[in-house]
Amino acid sequence: MNPSSNSPSPASAATVFAQGLALHQRGLLPQAQALFEQVLRQQPRHFDAFHLLGIIAYQNRNLPLAIERLRQAVDINPGSSAAHTNLGNALQESGQITDALASFERAIAIRPDHADAHYNHGNALTSLNQINAALASYGRAVALNPHHADAHYNSGLAQQSLHHYAAALASFDRAIVLVPDHADAYCNRGLTLHELKSLDAAVASFDQAIAFAPTMADAHFNRGRTLVELKRLADALASFERAIALEPTYADAHCNRGLALHGLKQWDAALASLDRAIELAPTRVEAHFHRGRVLAERRQWDNALQSYDRALAIQPDYAEIHSSRGIVLSEIRAWDAALQSYAQALAINPRDAEAYNNCGVTLHELGRFGDALAHYHQALNIDPEYAEAHYNRGMTLQALTRYDEALASYALAIQLKPDCEFAYGLWLHASMQICDWERLPSRISELCDRLRRNEKCTPPFPLLALTDDLSLQRKAAQIWVDSKYAVSYAAPYITPYATPYITERAMSPPQKYTGH
Repeated sequence: MNPSSNSPSPASAATVFAQGLALHQRGLLPQAQALFEQVLRQQPRHFDAFHLLGIIAYQNRNLPLAIERLRQAVDINPGSSAAHTNLGNALQESGQITDALASFERAIAIRPDHADAHYNHGNALTSLNQINAALASYGRAVALNPHHADAHYNSGLAQQSLHHYAAALASFDRAIVLVPDHADAYCNRGLTLHELKSLDAAVASFDQAIAFAPTMADAHFNRGRTLVELKRLADALASFERAIALEPTYADAHCNRGLALHGLKQWDAALASLDRAIELAPTRVEAHFHRGRVLAERRQWDNALQSYDRALAIQPDYAEIHSSRGIVLSEIRAWDAALQSYAQALAINPRDAEAYNNCGVTLHELGRFGDALAHYHQALNIDPEYAEAHYNRGMTLQALTRYDEALASYALAIQLKPDCEFAYGLWLHASMQICDWERLPSRISELCDRLRRNEKCTPPFPLLALTDDLSLQRKAAQIWVDSKYAVSYAAPYITPYATPYITERAMSPPQKYTGH
């Protein structure tokens, strides 16, 4: 009697594979891997074993092994759409985007109704910055599977990058319907609403993202950006500080914290925050730029110029910085250098109304009134509602004794911006110069009341002709000295930050084992 006849016979490859599949579905990857490897020892060309081993290697982040196993799988069964899709995922994850795209295209050719293959094809196209083509792939994925939340979400990201904000919003909303706690979708929905200027709704969307993911630094950061635009600077500061607490090396959060502190006139803290941003990201141009703006606000002209020059060394074609540099050069009466800075700004951005206006102010200071008027005209062609340009035009016209035209410019400035700095007093003075006495006493009384409220409503010299109240004349002079000349600074630049593409790949399940 053969002694081995009582030994149990080895389990069939099909039985071992089924046991491994059950373990894999329970997340027991090492045990499943051992059984699939046993299958291959019994049946070396077992497609499903290679396929599952490739998926396990991918799940373990061993991409070279995943690619090797999945290539072996598609060599055995080139007609498996799922295997080509999963090979594409591994190739894309390893940075081999072109090869990944080819794998997804083979998967789609085999099975045109494979929604995950279209979705992953879109992700690969996004990686290649082929956004319109990616949108088409996402569209096919959701047409095949309307409940594919990731495809809706990534479609929204693609639309957002193309500035198609209404379409992006619709995609994010659909993703949220399908996955109500989708924090990333809420965050990017907030970014989209911000771009659509629905600022309160944007804050609410960021709040939803934070409710589902309290440690999402991006949501706190972008909430802060929106609150800055709503002029809720203290609340914005709290959001930036929360983002930094969650991610201490978040350079953009430090930069924007500096901007919020600047707005709150906490100068030293603003500079410290901007310095920290520069320490973390030395080539972050906005941090150098806004450091210069804070220093200019404090009249530290040389230091401001140094910051602007550092910013321009990083990005020479930044029109706003050239324009701000021109403002500082005007303040130190380096007129020719200022004009050169404005010319550089306008060469980069010929539609920069503020640069035309500020250049006009410098030309006015040089007594080149005709050239100044031409620059104000250019600024107002670009932005007819630019109150400061109307005001500055009025000053130049008044200097040319063209009082009727000056009066009209001041009136427009006040109509567009009732609190336009110093315009009201100049308007009254121009009215006197053309002997327009209508309602003058009541208007002078209003001017005096505004001065008592410390409003920037008149330069000191026109006031001498309007009232003999020495205390008010002194107050007007002090307000004037404490203020800047009527040059418009660009609004603070808030670094745009979009949550990175979340391109989760859909791993396709293995085909049912058929005994080969």
